[in-house]
Amino acid sequence: MLWPNILFVICAIVMYFPFFEFNSYDFGLMLILWLPYMISHELIHGLTYLLMGGSSKKICFGAFIEKGIFYCLHKGNIKRKNILTSLVTPLIILGIIAYIISLLINSSVLAMLSILNISGCIGDIIMYYHLVKLKNYEFSEFDNPMSFALHTNEDLSKKK
Repeated sequence: MLWPNILFVICAIVMYFPFFEFNSYDFGLMLILWLPYMISHELIHGLTYLLMGGSSKKICFGAFIEKGIFYCLHKGNIKRKNILTSLVTPLIILGIIAYIISLLINSSVLAMLSILNISGCIGDIIMYYHLVKLKNYEFSEFDNPMSFALHTNEDLSKKK
């Protein structure tokens, strides 16, 4: 997952420069706000689980230091619509909408935070891409944020 993040950051920075000026004050402010912004990304995953019918008792937040990620899990089965919505909501709110707002208010800090969020969403995007192809399943997560299970009647042997 590291190479897609690096590639996206390079593309995003190229996308960033024509619109904004970035000074050392902005860079410092962005560094201060980066951690709360990324934590809010995971909180949005959790809120989406709840709004889509997930159980608050099954939602778990954490950090997987070895992989350099924060995570939000819903331990137990959740419906297709729930996982797909949860995967894209932080991308839409903290990435796309925040970037549009940054253009409207000319905020270089918000623009960079939204670009970093979009970059951090690469795992969510890849997962969404693969899961949206399947039609009927339930999704289960476990204690390890790098593992999950799909419960389906579909033949997955020919799918990647």
